[in-house]
Amino acid sequence: EKWNDYQQAICDMVERTSTGDAPWTLVEANDKNYARVKILRTLCQSLEAALDRKPETKPAQALKSDQPVDQKSKKSKRKAASGK
Repeated sequence: EKWNDYQQAICDMVERTSTGDAPWTLVEANDKNYARVKILRTLCQSLEAALDRKPETKPAQALKSDQPVDQKSKKSKRKAASGK
């Protein structure tokens, strides 16, 4: 009796929350094995597509672990920024 309301709520939720950066993938299945395979295939396809895209900007170089971090200068910068 509430099935139609339930289906409408699902459609509304998917429509409002699926975005280009985070799209929903609906898994139509009553079979757990089929659902798991579809999910894994979809995940693999998404990862392959993401790896094939070229990054728009170069990632910042990470701080090497052998480079010392000057704790005093960090504290003085924080104090200067806070106005104390």
